[in-house]
Amino acid sequence: ILGKHSISVFKMIQKEAASNTAEVVFVTHKVKEAHMNAALSELSAMDQTQTIHGTIRVGLDEYHPKGMFGV
Repeated sequence: ILGKHSISVFKMIQKEAASNTAEVVFVTHKVKEAHMNAALSELSAMDQTQTIHGTIRVGLDEYHPKGMFGV
């Protein structure tokens, strides 16, 4: 779904949660807001998705040209 909406993943973190669920956090490269909103809408509609708690928009590219972790 992310690739379909031109979203490139920089890093993904998955944390185990209760009741056979998982918390997943994606850090992406720069992306157009319309593309992100379309992907979030599609992800929300999936049976496997319980909830999307939110998104945080940050401008890492301008301040960290090699990425947040120096890669």
